[in-house]
Amino acid sequence: VPLLLATPAVHPALARVTKEPRSPVLVEDKPWEVVIGWPSVVYAPELNRLVMYYNSEPCCSSVVNGTATCPGTDNRSVFICDNKQNPIITLVMRAESEDGILWAKPPMHQVEYNGSTSNNAVTFNQTAGGVTDGRGVYRDPFDPDPSRRYKIAGRMHKPGGDPPPTDPLAKFPSYHFGMAASADGKHWHSYEDISYQLEARADTSNNVVFDEVTGEWMIFTRIDCGYEPFGSNPSLSGCSTDGFGIRRQARAVSKRWGGSANWSVAKQCAAGVHGEEIYTLNPWRDPSWRAGLWLGHASFYHTSNGNVTNHLLLSSDHGATWSHVAEPGTQFIPQGLKGSFDSFGIYAAAPVADPHHPARLMHFYDGVDVPHNQSPGHIKIGLAYSPTIPAGVHITAGVKLTTRAVAVVGWMWVDAEEAALIGLSITARSSEVQNATAIAVHSVDNTVGDVGLMRRTVLRWRLSTGAPEDDSRTTDNVSQLIGDQALFTFEARGDSNGGTLFSFGFESRVHERRLNSRTSSTTRG
Repeated sequence: VPLLLATPAVHPALARVTKEPRSPVLVEDKPWEVVIGWPSVVYAPELNRLVMYYNSEPCCSSVVNGTATCPGTDNRSVFICDNKQNPIITLVMRAESEDGILWAKPPMHQVEYNGSTSNNAVTFNQTAGGVTDGRGVYRDPFDPDPSRRYKIAGRMHKPGGDPPPTDPLAKFPSYHFGMAASADGKHWHSYEDISYQLEARADTSNNVVFDEVTGEWMIFTRIDCGYEPFGSNPSLSGCSTDGFGIRRQARAVSKRWGGSANWSVAKQCAAGVHGEEIYTLNPWRDPSWRAGLWLGHASFYHTSNGNVTNHLLLSSDHGATWSHVAEPGTQFIPQGLKGSFDSFGIYAAAPVADPHHPARLMHFYDGVDVPHNQSPGHIKIGLAYSPTIPAGVHITAGVKLTTRAVAVVGWMWVDAEEAALIGLSITARSSEVQNATAIAVHSVDNTVGDVGLMRRTVLRWRLSTGAPEDDSRTTDNVSQLIGDQALFTFEARGDSNGGTLFSFGFESRVHERRLNSRTSSTTRG
């Protein structure tokens, strides 16, 4: 259970983020890599490694039937392209890594560039003139069709030529929004154009995810006030005077995928304010979280100086509306110092669990060292770390925080700053147990993860059974609670300076003596 709520005495708090000192971890080092960006990173269990997808926008001397002849030099910015004589071909690139720090770019042999397919681009390359934007890749563990394990969505149209002149988007060919699927994340099929279903300008890091609770796929994209050709989107009614500025994030949903999909019109779900406009939103959730809860990386564009800052947002209604976890203006992944590769902009992808450190998340992001409204040819991809639950609540001395009724399925653990564990009291009550108190929370030996200042601790308990107060009998688990609904109260005692609690959950264990093996499965309430 992520502990994300606010009361007068309990305040939301962000986890401390640490940047990988070897960042940036991926840079432009191939001729076809120009203005790279909009990464999406997934863990591929079939490869036992991380896979990153990112976009590139080189200029080319010609594009004929989907094959690009590109100079490979003097093409460092899309803004120097002559879109008639030197069209842009935007590519989706693929890289692989075991640790998220060292990345290989194996050739995919799918897209021809300068007469060769020996590059790491996958199919579905945009061949229209005009700047195009992000296509996000999602590894879908819920789809029963293995041929659709990977999904891609974003600005693209079917390879092989521009839209015909009769297409309403002929003036805006790069605004076409498409989707496709893949069994292996390399070879894509079943392209569908859904531009007219979404009605979104989509000038953002577009992405698709699946909500296992509602059974819907969700696309997060962007709608812009005052821009053709989708100014009729109902969410933009009155946008010129609503105070949110030009840019706003929008969500579209569909119960089906593929040719039978029926996507809703992209509806506004998040916005900034005039002068500080939302630019990207990349959401994620863990299936163990309560229904409807999502977190999201959001980038906000400061139009006065070109800065782009990263913030953590929260949705409790399946992504339909979003709010700041911390006070508006509080950065989650902070901008780097002056002169660093990420000093002016942070555009973060949805994080991925660290395969080598399961108690932490890996946050990959575009780092930019110039204002957004200047040349984009300064993008490098960085990496930052946080606890698995990157935000929680800060409780101060004397404050009690009581949860709703939670189903207990095993041993209880808590993730918190180490400082919060000192002087922390936790009590449990259910129909079977009148009162159980977790003891010595800050000094038990059952620590299974240590990430930055966050520690995961399996609790030991003292039962209230009418025994004398100094009764020292304790148990690792309150067995009477299992299978019951219990309330848990967290309290920072008077001798505590308080601290941040991130989450708690339950772990079922089978003793070695019974099965001659030790098994463990984790469930968060």
